[in-house]
Amino acid sequence: MWTETSELRERWRSGSYDFEAGGESSSLSPRLLEASPKLEKGHPPRRNSGTTYRSPRAKRVAVGTALAALCLIGVVVFLRPPSTEYVSRAAHEARCEELRSELGSATARTQSIVRMRREGRTLSGESSNAVVNNKPLKRVSSSSADAMSALYSDWTIRILADRVDRARREEKRQRQLSSSTHKEEEELCDSIPVRESAAEGKVILRAVSLNLWQPAADSWPQRRKAMAQLLVDADVDLIACQEVRGGQKSIHNKDQNWAHDLAQELPGMNHVEYVPGTGIADTKGGRAPNGWTEEGVAIISRFPLSDLRAVGMPPSGRSSDRNPRTTLALTVQIPTGKHSTIALRVIASHLSYDRTQQCDAVRDTLKPWLDDLLMDDHSSRDVSNQLLLGDLNVYPDFEWPADILSKSQNLLDALGGPCWSNRPPKQNQQKNDFPVFVDVWEHYSGRGDSISPDSKTTSIQTSVQHFNSYNLDGWTFPNPETLNLDAARPDRVLLRAHPLARHRLRPATVSILGCNTVIKANEETTRPSDHRILLT
Repeated sequence: MWTETSELRERWRSGSYDFEAGGESSSLSPRLLEASPKLEKGHPPRRNSGTTYRSPRAKRVAVGTALAALCLIGVVVFLRPPSTEYVSRAAHEARCEELRSELGSATARTQSIVRMRREGRTLSGESSNAVVNNKPLKRVSSSSADAMSALYSDWTIRILADRVDRARREEKRQRQLSSSTHKEEEELCDSIPVRESAAEGKVILRAVSLNLWQPAADSWPQRRKAMAQLLVDADVDLIACQEVRGGQKSIHNKDQNWAHDLAQELPGMNHVEYVPGTGIADTKGGRAPNGWTEEGVAIISRFPLSDLRAVGMPPSGRSSDRNPRTTLALTVQIPTGKHSTIALRVIASHLSYDRTQQCDAVRDTLKPWLDDLLMDDHSSRDVSNQLLLGDLNVYPDFEWPADILSKSQNLLDALGGPCWSNRPPKQNQQKNDFPVFVDVWEHYSGRGDSISPDSKTTSIQTSVQHFNSYNLDGWTFPNPETLNLDAARPDRVLLRAHPLARHRLRPATVSILGCNTVIKANEETTRPSDHRILLT
Protein backbone atom coordinates (compact mmCIF):
# COMPACT_ATOMS: atom_id res chain seq x y z
CA MET A 1 0.00 0.00 0.00
CA TRP A 2 1.30 3.45 -0.92
CA THR A 3 0.88 6.00 1.91
CA GLU A 4 2.25 9.50 2.20
CA THR A 5 3.86 11.55 -0.56
CA SER A 6 6.86 12.29 1.66
CA GLU A 7 7.44 8.58 2.15
CA LEU A 8 7.23 8.05 -1.60
CA ARG A 9 9.79 10.80 -2.15
CA GLU A 10 12.21 9.04 0.23
CA ARG A 11 11.73 5.74 -1.55
CA TRP A 12 12.33 7.37 -4.90
CA ARG A 13 15.49 9.12 -3.67
CA SER A 14 16.85 5.84 -2.29
CA GLY A 15 16.16 4.04 -5.57
CA SER A 16 13.51 1.70 -4.16
CA TYR A 17 11.36 1.95 -7.32
CA ASP A 18 12.59 1.59 -10.87
CA PHE A 19 10.87 2.51 -14.09
CA GLU A 20 11.91 1.48 -17.57
CA ALA A 21 11.07 3.34 -20.74
CA GLY A 22 12.29 2.39 -24.18
CA GLY A 23 14.88 0.03 -22.71
CA GLU A 24 16.56 2.79 -20.66
CA SER A 25 16.18 3.57 -17.00
CA SER A 26 14.18 6.66 -16.05
CA SER A 27 12.40 7.92 -12.96
CA LEU A 28 9.74 10.29 -11.74
CA SER A 29 11.02 13.71 -10.78
CA PRO A 30 10.22 15.30 -7.40
CA ARG A 31 8.11 17.92 -9.22
CA LEU A 32 5.96 15.18 -10.73
CA LEU A 33 5.57 13.56 -7.34
CA GLU A 34 4.26 16.83 -5.89
CA ALA A 35 1.94 17.56 -8.82
CA SER A 36 0.28 14.18 -9.15
CA PRO A 37 -3.09 14.05 -7.34
CA LYS A 38 -3.02 10.25 -7.47
CA LEU A 39 0.14 10.19 -5.40
CA GLU A 40 -1.38 12.44 -2.72
CA LYS A 41 -4.15 9.85 -2.26
CA GLY A 42 -1.69 6.96 -1.79
CA HIS A 43 -1.93 5.52 -5.29
CA PRO A 44 1.09 4.20 -7.22
CA PRO A 45 2.47 6.28 -10.10
CA ARG A 46 0.56 6.09 -13.34
CA ARG A 47 2.21 3.99 -16.02
CA ASN A 48 2.89 6.28 -18.94
CA SER A 49 2.91 4.99 -22.48
CA GLY A 50 6.06 2.96 -23.16
CA THR A 51 6.91 2.73 -19.44
CA THR A 52 7.09 -0.62 -17.56
CA TYR A 53 6.82 -0.70 -13.80
CA ARG A 54 8.07 -3.70 -11.73
CA SER A 55 7.46 -3.95 -8.03
CA PRO A 56 9.99 -5.74 -5.78
CA ARG A 57 7.58 -8.64 -5.37
CA ALA A 58 7.26 -9.07 -9.14
CA LYS A 59 11.01 -9.12 -9.44
CA ARG A 60 11.30 -11.83 -6.81
CA VAL A 61 8.66 -13.92 -8.56
CA ALA A 62 10.46 -13.57 -11.90
CA VAL A 63 13.82 -14.60 -10.43
CA GLY A 64 12.26 -17.59 -8.65
CA THR A 65 10.56 -18.74 -11.83
CA ALA A 66 13.82 -18.53 -13.77
CA LEU A 67 15.69 -20.54 -11.13
CA ALA A 68 12.97 -23.18 -11.05
CA ALA A 69 13.16 -23.51 -14.84
CA LEU A 70 16.94 -23.95 -14.71
CA CYS A 71 16.62 -26.62 -12.01
CA LEU A 72 14.04 -28.48 -14.09
CA ILE A 73 16.31 -28.41 -17.13
CA GLY A 74 19.21 -29.76 -15.01
CA VAL A 75 17.10 -32.63 -13.69
CA VAL A 76 15.99 -33.58 -17.19
CA VAL A 77 19.57 -33.54 -18.49
CA PHE A 78 20.85 -35.57 -15.52
CA LEU A 79 18.15 -38.21 -15.75
CA ARG A 80 18.18 -38.71 -19.50
CA PRO A 81 19.43 -42.10 -20.72
CA PRO A 82 23.23 -42.29 -21.22
CA SER A 83 22.88 -43.60 -24.75
CA THR A 84 20.17 -43.95 -27.34
CA GLU A 85 22.32 -45.93 -29.78
CA TYR A 86 22.73 -49.71 -29.87
CA VAL A 87 25.06 -52.33 -31.32
CA SER A 88 24.75 -56.06 -31.82
CA ARG A 89 25.78 -57.95 -28.68
CA ALA A 90 27.06 -60.82 -30.82
CA ALA A 91 29.28 -58.44 -32.82
CA HIS A 92 30.45 -56.80 -29.58
CA GLU A 93 31.43 -60.10 -27.97
CA ALA A 94 33.21 -61.21 -31.16
CA ARG A 95 35.28 -58.00 -31.22
CA CYS A 96 36.11 -58.28 -27.52
CA GLU A 97 37.20 -61.89 -27.96
CA GLU A 98 39.42 -60.82 -30.86
CA LEU A 99 41.09 -58.14 -28.71
CA ARG A 100 41.47 -60.41 -25.70
CA SER A 101 43.08 -63.04 -27.92
CA GLU A 102 45.58 -60.53 -29.33
CA LEU A 103 46.32 -59.31 -25.80
CA GLY A 104 47.17 -62.86 -24.76
CA SER A 105 49.31 -63.39 -27.87
CA ALA A 106 51.30 -60.18 -27.38
CA THR A 107 51.90 -61.03 -23.72
CA ALA A 108 52.99 -64.57 -24.65
CA ARG A 109 55.48 -63.19 -27.17
CA THR A 110 56.90 -60.87 -24.51
CA GLN A 111 57.22 -63.75 -22.04
CA SER A 112 59.04 -65.77 -24.70
CA ILE A 113 61.53 -62.93 -25.26
CA VAL A 114 62.23 -62.69 -21.52
CA ARG A 115 62.58 -66.47 -21.19
CA MET A 116 65.02 -66.66 -24.12
CA ARG A 117 67.11 -63.87 -22.64
CA ARG A 118 67.16 -65.61 -19.27
CA GLU A 119 68.29 -68.87 -20.90
CA GLY A 120 70.87 -67.12 -23.06
CA ARG A 121 69.21 -68.12 -26.33
CA THR A 122 69.22 -66.06 -29.52
CA LEU A 123 66.16 -63.92 -30.06
CA SER A 124 63.99 -64.79 -33.07
CA GLY A 125 60.78 -63.53 -34.65
CA GLU A 126 59.47 -60.00 -34.98
CA SER A 127 56.97 -57.82 -33.18
CA SER A 128 53.48 -57.51 -34.56
CA ASN A 129 52.86 -54.30 -36.47
CA ALA A 130 49.20 -54.97 -37.21
CA VAL A 131 46.86 -52.10 -36.49
CA VAL A 132 44.65 -52.69 -33.46
CA ASN A 133 41.00 -52.64 -34.47
CA ASN A 134 39.50 -50.11 -32.07
CA LYS A 135 36.79 -48.74 -34.36
CA PRO A 136 33.24 -48.57 -32.96
CA LEU A 137 30.80 -51.20 -34.11
CA LYS A 138 27.97 -50.58 -36.55
CA ARG A 139 24.80 -49.26 -34.94
CA VAL A 140 21.65 -51.38 -35.01
CA SER A 141 17.99 -50.93 -34.12
CA SER A 142 17.07 -50.97 -30.45
CA SER A 143 14.36 -53.52 -31.21
CA SER A 144 16.97 -56.12 -32.11
CA ALA A 145 16.90 -59.16 -29.83
CA ASP A 146 20.63 -58.97 -29.02
CA ALA A 147 20.99 -55.17 -28.96
CA MET A 148 23.16 -53.58 -26.25
CA SER A 149 24.22 -50.05 -25.39
CA ALA A 150 26.65 -48.62 -27.94
CA LEU A 151 28.11 -46.36 -25.27
CA TYR A 152 29.43 -49.23 -23.14
CA SER A 153 30.49 -51.20 -26.21
CA ASP A 154 32.61 -48.29 -27.47
CA TRP A 155 34.29 -47.83 -24.08
CA THR A 156 34.96 -51.56 -23.74
CA ILE A 157 36.63 -51.72 -27.15
CA ARG A 158 38.70 -48.66 -26.27
CA ILE A 159 39.90 -50.23 -23.01
CA LEU A 160 40.85 -53.57 -24.58
CA ALA A 161 42.54 -51.91 -27.56
CA ASP A 162 44.60 -49.78 -25.21
CA ARG A 163 45.75 -52.90 -23.37
CA VAL A 164 46.75 -54.54 -26.63
CA ASP A 165 48.77 -51.44 -27.58
CA ARG A 166 50.45 -51.50 -24.19
CA ALA A 167 51.34 -55.20 -24.54
CA ARG A 168 52.83 -54.62 -27.99
CA ARG A 169 54.78 -51.64 -26.70
CA GLU A 170 56.25 -53.81 -23.96
CA GLU A 171 57.12 -56.52 -26.48
CA LYS A 172 59.18 -54.02 -28.47
CA ARG A 173 60.83 -52.71 -25.30
CA GLN A 174 61.86 -56.22 -24.27
CA ARG A 175 63.39 -56.76 -27.71
CA GLN A 176 65.42 -53.60 -27.18
CA LEU A 177 66.56 -54.87 -23.79
CA SER A 178 67.78 -58.06 -25.45
CA SER A 179 69.85 -56.03 -27.91
CA SER A 180 73.06 -54.16 -27.23
CA THR A 181 71.45 -50.75 -27.67
CA HIS A 182 68.86 -50.70 -24.87
CA LYS A 183 68.27 -47.92 -22.36
CA GLU A 184 69.67 -48.11 -18.86
CA GLU A 185 67.36 -49.76 -16.36
CA GLU A 186 67.58 -46.76 -14.01
CA GLU A 187 65.56 -44.78 -16.53
CA LEU A 188 62.48 -46.69 -15.38
CA CYS A 189 62.57 -44.61 -12.20
CA ASP A 190 61.90 -40.93 -11.61
CA SER A 191 63.80 -38.29 -9.76
CA ILE A 192 62.13 -37.36 -6.49
CA PRO A 193 59.58 -34.61 -7.23
CA VAL A 194 59.77 -31.35 -5.32
CA ARG A 195 56.99 -30.99 -2.80
CA GLU A 196 54.99 -27.86 -3.53
CA SER A 197 53.33 -25.70 -0.92
CA ALA A 198 49.64 -26.29 -0.41
CA ALA A 199 47.22 -23.60 -1.53
CA GLU A 200 45.07 -21.92 1.07
CA GLY A 201 42.40 -24.28 2.39
CA LYS A 202 44.11 -27.38 0.95
CA VAL A 203 46.45 -30.04 2.33
CA ILE A 204 49.25 -31.85 0.47
CA LEU A 205 49.59 -35.53 1.42
CA ARG A 206 52.29 -37.88 0.10
CA ALA A 207 51.69 -41.62 0.18
CA VAL A 208 53.55 -44.66 -1.15
CA SER A 209 52.93 -48.34 -1.76
CA LEU A 210 56.00 -50.32 -0.70
CA ASN A 211 56.64 -54.07 -0.90
CA LEU A 212 59.35 -54.97 1.65
CA TRP A 213 60.47 -58.14 -0.19
CA GLN A 214 60.14 -60.60 2.66
CA PRO A 215 62.18 -63.47 1.09
CA ALA A 216 65.29 -61.24 0.94
CA ALA A 217 65.68 -61.19 4.72
CA ASP A 218 69.46 -61.51 4.57
CA SER A 219 69.80 -58.00 3.08
CA TRP A 220 67.05 -56.35 5.16
CA PRO A 221 69.37 -54.14 7.28
CA GLN A 222 71.02 -52.61 4.19
CA ARG A 223 67.79 -52.38 2.21
CA ARG A 224 65.94 -50.84 5.14
CA LYS A 225 68.43 -47.97 5.34
CA ALA A 226 68.17 -47.37 1.58
CA MET A 227 64.36 -47.39 1.75
CA ALA A 228 64.39 -45.00 4.68
CA GLN A 229 66.64 -42.55 2.86
CA LEU A 230 64.36 -42.57 -0.19
CA LEU A 231 61.25 -42.03 1.93
CA VAL A 232 62.85 -39.20 3.92
CA ASP A 233 64.03 -37.49 0.73
CA ALA A 234 60.52 -37.82 -0.72
CA ASP A 235 59.00 -36.33 2.45
CA VAL A 236 56.39 -39.10 2.69
CA ASP A 237 53.42 -38.93 5.09
CA LEU A 238 51.83 -42.38 4.61
CA ILE A 239 53.33 -45.77 3.75
CA ALA A 240 51.32 -48.88 2.95
CA CYS A 241 53.64 -51.88 3.30
CA GLN A 242 53.26 -55.41 1.97
CA GLU A 243 55.33 -58.52 2.72
CA VAL A 244 56.01 -57.19 6.20
CA ARG A 245 57.92 -59.88 8.02
CA GLY A 246 56.80 -60.50 11.57
CA GLY A 247 58.87 -61.97 14.40
CA GLN A 248 57.98 -65.05 16.41
CA LYS A 249 56.29 -62.89 19.03
CA SER A 250 54.60 -60.45 16.68
CA ILE A 251 51.06 -61.62 17.55
CA HIS A 252 51.64 -60.81 21.22
CA ASN A 253 54.18 -58.04 20.72
CA LYS A 254 53.23 -55.93 17.72
CA ASP A 255 56.58 -54.14 17.76
CA GLN A 256 58.37 -57.22 16.45
CA ASN A 257 57.97 -56.70 12.69
CA TRP A 258 59.70 -55.00 9.79
CA ALA A 259 57.25 -52.08 9.67
CA HIS A 260 58.30 -50.92 13.13
CA ASP A 261 61.95 -51.42 12.19
CA LEU A 262 61.48 -49.15 9.18
CA ALA A 263 59.50 -46.55 11.14
CA GLN A 264 62.41 -46.15 13.56
CA GLU A 265 64.51 -44.92 10.61
CA LEU A 266 61.90 -42.30 9.65
CA PRO A 267 61.79 -39.13 11.78
CA GLY A 268 58.25 -38.16 12.77
CA MET A 269 56.67 -41.39 11.49
CA ASN A 270 55.57 -42.58 14.92
CA HIS A 271 52.27 -44.28 14.12
CA VAL A 272 52.41 -47.90 12.96
CA GLU A 273 49.84 -50.67 12.71
CA TYR A 274 50.51 -54.21 11.48
CA VAL A 275 48.23 -57.17 10.73
CA PRO A 276 49.62 -60.64 9.85
CA GLY A 277 48.24 -62.53 6.89
CA THR A 278 46.48 -64.95 9.21
CA GLY A 279 44.42 -62.05 10.56
CA ILE A 280 43.59 -60.84 14.05
CA ALA A 281 40.75 -61.60 16.47
CA ASP A 282 37.72 -62.74 14.45
CA THR A 283 39.31 -61.74 11.11
CA LYS A 284 40.68 -64.89 9.52
CA GLY A 285 43.00 -64.59 6.54
CA GLY A 286 43.60 -68.33 6.37
CA ARG A 287 45.64 -70.96 8.14
CA ALA A 288 49.41 -70.73 8.08
CA PRO A 289 50.79 -73.49 5.82
CA ASN A 290 53.70 -75.64 6.90
CA GLY A 291 56.98 -73.75 6.79
CA TRP A 292 55.24 -70.38 6.40
CA THR A 293 57.24 -67.36 7.55
CA GLU A 294 54.84 -64.88 9.06
CA GLU A 295 54.21 -61.83 6.93
CA GLY A 296 51.42 -59.31 6.63
CA VAL A 297 50.52 -55.73 5.76
CA ALA A 298 51.13 -52.52 7.69
CA ILE A 299 50.55 -48.78 7.59
CA ILE A 300 53.14 -46.26 8.77
CA SER A 301 51.93 -42.69 9.26
CA ARG A 302 53.09 -39.25 10.27
CA PHE A 303 49.60 -38.59 11.61
CA PRO A 304 47.52 -40.43 14.25
CA LEU A 305 45.86 -43.70 13.24
CA SER A 306 42.63 -45.11 14.65
CA ASP A 307 39.65 -47.41 14.05
CA LEU A 308 41.54 -50.47 12.83
CA ARG A 309 39.51 -52.70 10.50
CA ALA A 310 40.62 -55.85 8.70
CA VAL A 311 39.14 -58.42 6.35
CA GLY A 312 40.52 -61.86 5.67
CA MET A 313 40.95 -63.22 2.14
CA PRO A 314 41.79 -66.89 2.76
CA PRO A 315 42.79 -69.05 -0.22
CA SER A 316 40.05 -71.09 -1.84
CA GLY A 317 40.33 -74.80 -2.40
CA ARG A 318 41.19 -74.34 -6.08
CA SER A 319 43.99 -71.78 -5.46
CA SER A 320 47.65 -72.75 -5.95
CA ASP A 321 48.65 -70.06 -3.42
CA ARG A 322 48.15 -71.29 0.13
CA ASN A 323 49.45 -68.13 1.82
CA PRO A 324 46.92 -66.41 4.11
CA ARG A 325 45.93 -62.86 3.11
CA THR A 326 44.44 -59.95 5.07
CA THR A 327 43.61 -56.36 4.09
CA LEU A 328 44.10 -53.61 6.69
CA ALA A 329 42.14 -50.34 6.92
CA LEU A 330 42.78 -47.44 9.29
CA THR A 331 41.50 -43.90 9.73
CA VAL A 332 44.19 -41.21 9.62
CA GLN A 333 43.59 -37.71 10.99
CA ILE A 334 45.27 -35.15 8.72
CA PRO A 335 45.70 -31.70 10.27
CA THR A 336 44.37 -28.79 8.23
CA GLY A 337 44.98 -26.05 10.80
CA LYS A 338 45.75 -25.47 14.44
CA HIS A 339 42.53 -27.04 15.66
CA SER A 340 41.05 -28.85 12.64
CA THR A 341 41.62 -32.16 10.87
CA ILE A 342 40.28 -34.16 7.93
CA ALA A 343 39.76 -37.90 8.36
CA LEU A 344 40.85 -40.27 5.58
CA ARG A 345 40.41 -44.04 5.34
CA VAL A 346 43.71 -45.65 4.25
CA ILE A 347 43.77 -49.27 3.10
CA ALA A 348 46.80 -51.57 2.66
CA SER A 349 46.23 -54.74 0.66
CA HIS A 350 48.23 -57.60 -0.85
CA LEU A 351 46.46 -59.97 -3.22
CA SER A 352 47.45 -63.50 -4.13
CA TYR A 353 49.64 -64.26 -7.13
CA ASP A 354 47.09 -66.91 -8.18
CA ARG A 355 44.76 -65.45 -10.80
CA THR A 356 41.71 -67.41 -9.72
CA GLN A 357 42.27 -66.43 -6.12
CA GLN A 358 42.57 -62.75 -7.14
CA CYS A 359 39.15 -62.88 -8.79
CA ASP A 360 37.53 -64.66 -5.85
CA ALA A 361 39.07 -62.37 -3.23
CA VAL A 362 38.26 -59.06 -4.91
CA ARG A 363 34.81 -59.93 -6.25
CA ASP A 364 33.43 -61.86 -3.29
CA THR A 365 35.23 -60.29 -0.31
CA LEU A 366 37.30 -57.14 -0.79
CA LYS A 367 35.01 -54.99 -2.96
CA PRO A 368 31.80 -55.62 -0.95
CA TRP A 369 33.72 -55.01 2.30
CA LEU A 370 35.16 -51.71 1.02
CA ASP A 371 31.70 -50.59 -0.17
CA ASP A 372 30.15 -51.28 3.23
CA LEU A 373 33.08 -49.55 4.94
CA LEU A 374 32.67 -46.42 2.82
CA MET A 375 28.96 -46.16 3.58
CA ASP A 376 29.47 -46.80 7.29
CA ASP A 377 32.35 -44.32 7.54
CA HIS A 378 30.42 -41.58 5.76
CA SER A 379 27.23 -41.97 7.77
CA SER A 380 28.73 -42.36 11.24
CA ARG A 381 32.23 -40.84 11.18
CA ASP A 382 32.26 -38.23 8.39
CA VAL A 383 35.07 -40.18 6.68
CA SER A 384 34.22 -39.97 2.98
CA ASN A 385 37.47 -40.73 1.12
CA GLN A 386 39.22 -44.07 0.64
CA LEU A 387 42.87 -44.38 -0.40
CA LEU A 388 43.81 -47.94 -1.33
CA LEU A 389 47.52 -48.72 -1.73
CA GLY A 390 48.89 -52.17 -2.33
CA ASP A 391 50.43 -54.95 -4.32
CA LEU A 392 47.47 -56.33 -6.29
CA ASN A 393 49.72 -58.81 -8.16
CA VAL A 394 47.81 -58.22 -11.41
CA TYR A 395 49.43 -59.11 -14.73
CA PRO A 396 49.51 -57.17 -18.04
CA ASP A 397 47.08 -59.64 -19.64
CA PHE A 398 45.01 -60.12 -16.46
CA GLU A 399 43.72 -56.77 -15.25
CA TRP A 400 40.31 -58.24 -14.44
CA PRO A 401 40.64 -58.19 -10.60
CA ALA A 402 41.53 -54.49 -10.70
CA ASP A 403 38.60 -53.90 -13.08
CA ILE A 404 36.17 -54.99 -10.36
CA LEU A 405 37.46 -52.15 -8.20
CA SER A 406 37.61 -49.48 -10.91
CA LYS A 407 34.69 -50.26 -13.25
CA SER A 408 30.92 -49.99 -12.80
CA GLN A 409 28.68 -53.03 -13.16
CA ASN A 410 27.43 -51.85 -16.57
CA LEU A 411 30.98 -51.58 -17.86
CA LEU A 412 31.99 -54.91 -16.30
CA ASP A 413 29.04 -56.57 -18.04
CA ALA A 414 30.27 -55.22 -21.38
CA LEU A 415 33.96 -55.89 -20.64
CA GLY A 416 33.49 -59.52 -19.61
CA GLY A 417 36.66 -61.36 -18.64
CA PRO A 418 37.17 -64.39 -16.38
CA CYS A 419 36.54 -62.61 -13.08
CA TRP A 420 33.18 -61.16 -14.07
CA SER A 421 32.03 -64.01 -16.31
CA ASN A 422 32.22 -66.34 -13.29
CA ARG A 423 30.52 -63.87 -10.99
CA PRO A 424 28.26 -65.00 -8.15
CA PRO A 425 24.45 -64.71 -8.09
CA LYS A 426 23.06 -61.29 -8.93
CA GLN A 427 22.26 -60.38 -5.32
CA ASN A 428 25.99 -60.47 -4.54
CA GLN A 429 27.04 -58.15 -7.37
CA GLN A 430 28.09 -54.61 -6.71
CA LYS A 431 25.52 -51.85 -6.97
CA ASN A 432 25.67 -50.02 -10.26
CA ASP A 433 25.26 -46.60 -8.63
CA PHE A 434 28.15 -47.12 -6.21
CA PRO A 435 31.29 -44.97 -6.68
CA VAL A 436 34.24 -46.91 -8.08
CA PHE A 437 37.95 -46.39 -7.53
CA VAL A 438 40.15 -44.31 -9.81
CA ASP A 439 43.59 -45.71 -10.65
CA VAL A 440 45.93 -42.75 -10.16
CA TRP A 441 48.50 -43.95 -12.71
CA GLU A 442 45.89 -44.62 -15.39
CA HIS A 443 44.12 -41.38 -14.58
CA TYR A 444 47.19 -39.23 -15.04
CA SER A 445 47.84 -40.75 -18.48
CA GLY A 446 44.26 -40.22 -19.71
CA ARG A 447 44.06 -43.75 -21.07
CA GLY A 448 40.95 -45.83 -21.60
CA ASP A 449 41.30 -47.66 -18.29
CA SER A 450 41.03 -44.44 -16.31
CA ILE A 451 37.97 -42.98 -18.03
CA SER A 452 34.46 -44.35 -18.02
CA PRO A 453 31.05 -43.37 -19.38
CA ASP A 454 29.66 -43.62 -15.85
CA SER A 455 29.46 -40.19 -14.27
CA LYS A 456 30.47 -41.43 -10.82
CA THR A 457 33.82 -42.67 -12.09
CA THR A 458 34.81 -39.26 -13.45
CA SER A 459 34.14 -37.32 -10.25
CA ILE A 460 37.87 -36.88 -9.66
CA GLN A 461 39.17 -34.58 -12.37
CA THR A 462 42.64 -33.10 -12.01
CA SER A 463 45.92 -32.54 -13.78
CA VAL A 464 48.33 -35.20 -12.50
CA GLN A 465 52.02 -34.69 -13.17
CA HIS A 466 54.47 -37.45 -14.04
CA PHE A 467 58.13 -36.96 -14.81
CA ASN A 468 59.32 -40.08 -16.67
CA SER A 469 58.64 -40.34 -20.40
CA TYR A 470 60.45 -43.69 -20.69
CA ASN A 471 58.32 -45.68 -18.25
CA LEU A 472 54.94 -44.49 -19.50
CA ASP A 473 53.31 -47.82 -18.65
CA GLY A 474 54.23 -47.57 -14.98
CA TRP A 475 56.14 -50.84 -14.59
CA THR A 476 57.06 -51.42 -10.94
CA PHE A 477 58.20 -55.04 -11.18
CA PRO A 478 60.74 -56.64 -11.41
CA ASN A 479 63.41 -54.50 -9.82
CA PRO A 480 66.11 -54.71 -11.10
CA GLU A 481 64.98 -55.65 -14.57
CA THR A 482 68.01 -57.94 -14.86
CA LEU A 483 65.99 -60.47 -12.83
CA ASN A 484 64.58 -61.32 -16.28
CA LEU A 485 60.97 -61.63 -15.18
CA ASP A 486 57.93 -60.32 -17.01
CA ALA A 487 57.41 -56.60 -16.47
CA ALA A 488 54.17 -55.79 -14.68
CA ARG A 489 52.33 -53.07 -12.77
CA PRO A 490 51.15 -54.90 -9.63
CA ASP A 491 51.56 -51.87 -7.35
CA ARG A 492 48.54 -49.57 -7.40
CA VAL A 493 47.22 -46.42 -5.80
CA LEU A 494 43.43 -46.21 -6.02
CA LEU A 495 41.14 -43.59 -4.58
CA ARG A 496 37.47 -42.70 -4.44
CA ALA A 497 35.08 -40.46 -2.52
CA HIS A 498 31.53 -40.81 -1.32
CA PRO A 499 29.13 -38.90 -3.63
CA LEU A 500 28.20 -36.57 -0.74
CA ALA A 501 31.75 -36.02 0.51
CA ARG A 502 32.48 -32.52 1.84
CA HIS A 503 36.18 -32.92 1.03
CA ARG A 504 37.73 -34.84 -1.86
CA LEU A 505 41.18 -36.33 -2.21
CA ARG A 506 42.68 -35.44 -5.59
CA PRO A 507 45.97 -36.78 -7.04
CA ALA A 508 48.62 -34.22 -7.94
CA THR A 509 51.79 -36.19 -8.76
CA VAL A 510 52.71 -39.81 -9.42
CA SER A 511 56.28 -41.13 -9.47
CA ILE A 512 58.26 -44.37 -9.42
CA LEU A 513 61.30 -44.60 -7.16
CA GLY A 514 63.69 -47.27 -5.91
CA CYS A 515 66.07 -48.06 -8.78
CA ASN A 516 69.08 -47.10 -6.68
CA THR A 517 71.72 -49.75 -5.94
CA VAL A 518 72.14 -51.23 -2.45
CA ILE A 519 75.37 -52.92 -1.33
CA LYS A 520 74.72 -56.06 0.72
CA ALA A 521 76.96 -57.31 3.51
CA ASN A 522 78.73 -59.69 1.11
CA GLU A 523 79.47 -56.75 -1.25
CA GLU A 524 76.92 -57.94 -3.81
CA THR A 525 74.46 -55.41 -5.19
CA THR A 526 70.69 -55.42 -4.97
CA ARG A 527 67.78 -52.94 -4.85
CA PRO A 528 65.73 -51.66 -1.90
CA SER A 529 62.98 -54.07 -3.02
CA ASP A 530 62.13 -56.36 -5.91
CA HIS A 531 59.25 -53.88 -6.50
CA ARG A 532 59.81 -50.23 -7.31
CA ILE A 533 58.20 -47.73 -4.97
CA LEU A 534 55.01 -46.04 -6.20
CA LEU A 535 54.67 -42.50 -4.84
CA THR A 536 51.69 -40.18 -5.16
